[in-house]
Amino acid sequence: LDRALGEQSQMRARLDALERQVSGDMYQIMVAEGGQALEDLASGITEELGHLVPGGQVLLEARPPTFRVPQLSVDVRVADGDLCTDVGHQGHGFQRALLIAVVQCLAALHPALHPAPPQAESDGDAGGLAPKPPALFLAVEEPELYQHPLQARHFVATLAALGESSGSTVQVAYATHSEHFVDPTHYRRLRRFQRLPGTDWPQTQVTEATVERVAARLQGAYDADQVALRVRMTLRRQVAEAVFAKAVIVVEGTSDAGLLHGIADRSGGFDALGVAVVAGTGKRQLLIPWAILTELGVPVYVVFDADGGLARRRMAQGLPRAKAEHAQDKEQHENEVVLAALSAPIELAPATQVTGSYAVFADTLETECAAWDGFDAAVEAAKEELGDWREKSDDAYRQAATTLESSPPVVLWKIVERMRALVA
Repeated sequence: LDRALGEQSQMRARLDALERQVSGDMYQIMVAEGGQALEDLASGITEELGHLVPGGQVLLEARPPTFRVPQLSVDVRVADGDLCTDVGHQGHGFQRALLIAVVQCLAALHPALHPAPPQAESDGDAGGLAPKPPALFLAVEEPELYQHPLQARHFVATLAALGESSGSTVQVAYATHSEHFVDPTHYRRLRRFQRLPGTDWPQTQVTEATVERVAARLQGAYDADQVALRVRMTLRRQVAEAVFAKAVIVVEGTSDAGLLHGIADRSGGFDALGVAVVAGTGKRQLLIPWAILTELGVPVYVVFDADGGLARRRMAQGLPRAKAEHAQDKEQHENEVVLAALSAPIELAPATQVTGSYAVFADTLETECAAWDGFDAAVEAAKEELGDWREKSDDAYRQAATTLESSPPVVLWKIVERMRALVA
């Protein structure tokens, strides 16, 4: 209402004039109707006082009244069809829709979002400039309630516009359980609240990922100004969901994610454990969600390929030896970067191993699955059934890993069991 009414100095001046007029009229009425009675009363008291205090005198005068206009108020009633009620008597869906409409109207009215042309400042006087709008702190609890995904994404965009515009005096905060309202490209704004287990008295922990700490974790891998762009391009939705997880497993690609999901599905699945899987789309890039989520207090487990047989595969595909070996050297350098970030022993060609914080395959995950009896045939059958002929179909990998009767390789079971241990 403050912003809808705009600059209120003219209205305040008119109300001040009304107050003065009413006060003056009240005084005139008091004098006209009771002035003579006050004079007579004062004269009688003065006469009696003179017997006790010679020369004493009493004066009774009407005091000019001070009239104040009551604070203006507005009643809010809403109608849904033919039924007009207070807001509190409407359904929660209608109330949330009203909240969204109010915020969108606020965004349209906010001066910082629609700036007026600059005005010339008089000599030594800034009175000609429009006054700065008052600050507003807008707090919303669970804005996602009763909203379908499209409306939720539109709402969060509106909330973001209120606080992000240049010169804005609006700050927005909300508590949410929805990934639609989490923007990991602005990870520094996130605060993760969680209750600590295993304590006699309920205790909570608040964590945040500062730019400085994320940059420190990624030193040697990425510059700090590259993080937001890479999250926006490939990782935004995955990291947004992972913020709410009990633990996260970060892998290089979608087929790796599908395969590990399928193995976990054989015994209840990652969702039941509260475990999210994030595909980093590349060996080095998996460090970005690892750094952000770790700083936010989410346990993260990293799985990557050492690509020890890359040169051999490239030459089998017809690539000259020199170029194949150059590609192998690049992968070995990537291994160094990842292991250094994880504070692990640095090796150019690490062996297959499952540690407390990461798992690495000497060559690739597919190489490990080559020893899984019937896996390749199951993947081809799943592709045909799904009509998905991508070379590395995450859906086909997941279905094959879930339904194949033979047991998966022990190293893959160990990764799933490690995730169970992280959330236990």
